[in-house]
Amino acid sequence: MAVCKNKRLTKGGKKGAKKKVDVKAPAMFNIRNIGKTLVTRTQGTKIASDGLKGRVFEVSLADLQNDEVAFRKFKLITEDVQGKNCLTNFHGMDLTRDKMCSMVKIWQTVIEAHVDVKTTDGYLLRLFCVGFTEKRNNQIRKTSYAQHQQVRHIRKKMMEIMTREVQTKDLKEVVNKLIPDKGYLSVVFLLVFTSLPAPGPGMLAYRGLTPTGCVGLSCQMPLLCLANRRNR
Repeated sequence: MAVCKNKRLTKGGKKGAKKKVDVKAPAMFNIRNIGKTLVTRTQGTKIASDGLKGRVFEVSLADLQNDEVAFRKFKLITEDVQGKNCLTNFHGMDLTRDKMCSMVKIWQTVIEAHVDVKTTDGYLLRLFCVGFTEKRNNQIRKTSYAQHQQVRHIRKKMMEIMTREVQTKDLKEVVNKLIPDKGYLSVVFLLVFTSLPAPGPGMLAYRGLTPTGCVGLSCQMPLLCLANRRNR
């Protein structure tokens, strides 16, 4: 619609009404500069920094660590603004939908667990674990279901491990465990899951992620752990 026929339309726009601010990732990641964001300039009592605080950015871990594996996503929340730099902190971790769908298969049991744990520096984290049963080598039976008692026992172990590994550490140490090659917990999972009861028709093996990455463990029982930061 032409401008002359509609009085609500005006020519041009407000030049310089917004400014670009650099978004900085926490120091625990290899790459600090993750992009830019727009914010309305300070006008009267409306301060520009107030519009940035609390803004959440979702960034792939591949961009933060200069890695090729791109199915991990980190959420970063703005906590402070210094000049033209927007300083962020960890706010959550998730997986892409295609990765989650690729791990779910038929003829197996899905075991899920979640727990709320507070770190030593006062942050409350909600952690999620997802496990899947898997066939033994040379197994003939089509299904690999776990018994109800085994599912309850494994879920209890999941919650115990997550609670133990988080409540004695601060937020920075927990995030380092979520990043591959930074504090891998393969030894912890190997020691814990060797004490599980005898498996049923299928060997209880897990696919997915550990709280420190997405690489399988020697005991064939990695776990998926998604962390979401809550209020202090």
